[in-house]
Amino acid sequence: MLPKDWLGLHAEYAVAPEEVTTLSQLHFGDMIEAKAGAYFFDAGELGMGTVLMDLRKVSGPPPYSQSISQWPAFNRSGLLLQYEDGSGKSLKLFNDRTLYFLDTRTAVHSTVTGHSLSESEIQALLRSLAGSGFDGLPDANDDSLLGVGRIMLACARFQVVRLAGHETELQPAITKLNALISRLESRLVLRIRYDRKRPLGIKPWPVPDIPLALLPQLREEADAHFRRTKQILETSTVYRTLLSSLLDELPRSATPRDILESVRFFTEEGKLYSVGIGTNKCTAGPSSCKPSTFYMLHVLALSEADSATPVRGVPSWPRDSSLELAPIPNEGAALEDNEYQAHRAFYDRILARGPLGWVIQDGWLFEQVRVYKTE
Repeated sequence: MLPKDWLGLHAEYAVAPEEVTTLSQLHFGDMIEAKAGAYFFDAGELGMGTVLMDLRKVSGPPPYSQSISQWPAFNRSGLLLQYEDGSGKSLKLFNDRTLYFLDTRTAVHSTVTGHSLSESEIQALLRSLAGSGFDGLPDANDDSLLGVGRIMLACARFQVVRLAGHETELQPAITKLNALISRLESRLVLRIRYDRKRPLGIKPWPVPDIPLALLPQLREEADAHFRRTKQILETSTVYRTLLSSLLDELPRSATPRDILESVRFFTEEGKLYSVGIGTNKCTAGPSSCKPSTFYMLHVLALSEADSATPVRGVPSWPRDSSLELAPIPNEGAALEDNEYQAHRAFYDRILARGPLGWVIQDGWLFEQVRVYKTE
């Protein structure tokens, strides 16, 4: 596999002519030290490449200038084996027997680190690959394998084998590798957290004779009348003048930074609604909008989230949930299995799609609620 530069492009290195003899004495896996220089060549236009000079094999532990402990996906002992199951799960085995597991199927990727295999387990795994005739299987080392099931092995040489078409030969090794993944996955637990919470300041709707539940329908009827006649339907309730107290209370930020700068929350007959005020349509030329009337209100009934409701756009937490969000500390809390199983479809959507921008529970607004797996 050719090394890649920081842009993810393949980087091919040339070797100075005087280093050819040294290069011929190196073996796969040797660590080298070299100086890098630039050279120009004719590639239809002037091209520039990198040439390695003063090449030498490093013996003994090399001096490292930076710790990589904060990047568990990397290991200076070198990668011995990498397994991609094709569904988004990846397992790395390093030469010092350390394991690294990554699950990319969730929005917040799950990782397991700090565990290792015994020498006998590694030998059993390598024997299963040898027994499958791994060396004789076609090498498929190219970028077309990204996201495709494969096994990479770096022992005497570097080889990548695609799983598709070789499932029968590789089954003993695949079984062992999947068992390792299951072992590491069992260490993961579900957790839930949010960024911050704020009180909503919910109030009763102050105009009972103009129900919030009917306002969207009244707006639609007014719009339809205007489209037909190019006249405002003056007799419609939606064109009644807004109460001055309500007009003063509703936010009208031109560039709201969050939901509480664009709406207020009201209750009506046991249901919760968000109410905002819009001015754009009233200033965009002839329209069915009439300033300072109930027409300007944007009303949204906040439905309860359930297994049949898409997560995005649903700001209320499931009504029958036993989980109270407010007491959850900043570092998050474990998501109990009985709660997860009771609303599995709901939580799985958050796992797969990422955090909810905001949700409502018991009069509080919770921002960036996320569910994730961690050790």
